[in-house]
Amino acid sequence: MRCLQLLILALLVPANVSLVNPRQVALKVLSSPKKTNVNVDFLSELKTPSDRNLCTNLIQTANRRSGQIDAIIDRYAEKRPKKLVLAGLKLGITQIHFLSTPPHAAIHETLEALKTFKEISKPQINFVNAVLRAADRGKEGEGEVLGNDVLNLSDFIAGSIESDWGAEVLENVARVYSRHSGGVSLTCRDSVEDFSKELSKREVEHVVGDLGSIYVKNPGSIKRLPGFESGLFWVQDASAALPAIILRNGISQISQNTETPPFVIDVCSAPGGKAMQMGSWGWDVEGVELVEKRAKRMCENIERCKLEKNVKVVVADASQHNFERPPVGFLLDAPCSATGTGRKNVDVMRRQNGAQMEAELIETTKSIWSNCLTWGAKVAVFSTCSLSEAEGEKQVNWILGKGEVRIDMIKEEEVPGFADSIDVRGCLRVFPDDTSPGGRDGFFICRFIFE
Repeated sequence: MRCLQLLILALLVPANVSLVNPRQVALKVLSSPKKTNVNVDFLSELKTPSDRNLCTNLIQTANRRSGQIDAIIDRYAEKRPKKLVLAGLKLGITQIHFLSTPPHAAIHETLEALKTFKEISKPQINFVNAVLRAADRGKEGEGEVLGNDVLNLSDFIAGSIESDWGAEVLENVARVYSRHSGGVSLTCRDSVEDFSKELSKREVEHVVGDLGSIYVKNPGSIKRLPGFESGLFWVQDASAALPAIILRNGISQISQNTETPPFVIDVCSAPGGKAMQMGSWGWDVEGVELVEKRAKRMCENIERCKLEKNVKVVVADASQHNFERPPVGFLLDAPCSATGTGRKNVDVMRRQNGAQMEAELIETTKSIWSNCLTWGAKVAVFSTCSLSEAEGEKQVNWILGKGEVRIDMIKEEEVPGFADSIDVRGCLRVFPDDTSPGGRDGFFICRFIFE
């Protein structure tokens, strides 16, 4: 009988209307082992863009506000439930406390979504109802929790940032990471102006950000954006686009040959945004990537963007690989803890212990840099998307200690919109931000000239 009812419903409901609602899917994701990621398979159950956007917002907000939400649950629940029941509490509190959903609607819709799961009992529904109503009544007294974004960071991440940069930077990073922007930054293969006009013609809401990055506010599926199939753009944060630009400026200062495209090496190259940037300028680029699977995906993106004539990829260990000809320059975007990327990688916020991993990555980077010195380059850019001094500024100290290079100071006119991020040595220390167009990830960049 149940199957017959579902069949009749499927025939009556239009093809573009979901048979499940966003809160059901959100509960599935939030109760799954890998709940920090918005599962594409789950989202495919939702037929309309508005349903998918709502579901994504619910999941992202619940995950980004997890520390604050846990504190509220612990205050009103006598015991901490598991899986679906806990997901129901998180979903309800997310809506009531962080998404300005009317409390009655938030509680009702959450309970109705929970009831669709056969493993949920009546007492469990009553428990969720009671806790959510208590949390709503006590909302006015939750100012200390609601105003403390640092709760959403693990003790390890918060302690590391505060130790290196102080409480003010920590609070700002926590604020940025706790918010779900929903947008994406793109780098254009050709004219930024022309691509912006095309987006406007298609009524795609966007802004042109720092140094030509384009921020699309509600992209939906990236593959559905105009120009994807023809390779007019790739996804790349505004900060991540800086190292290649800074290398270009350094090479232009020392190169007298303006006719022959410079040969450059992009080290630890995947996902390939920087290599494609340089390839789009007509440069001769070789990307070195250790992981074959990542290199394959990078090659697919290069082919989509029609840059295979300019960008080649070699699968190799950059700490050992050598080249038959010397490059004019190389760019090492070092393997790192990626703590500057919390705007798009929610997992970064809750990392419990990364000290050992960070130490290993630092040693790996040193090994790679030592081999890079044998290539005969004239200019080099070292970058990392970590907020750690040990992976950034202190690595520069080690590099200078090895000799052969000196810092080539980055100038304000090279990086409009980022001038305030230049430190006393002429390196760039960018902190995560959501006030500039499209926001930006945390990054550290230093340029060197070989002596």
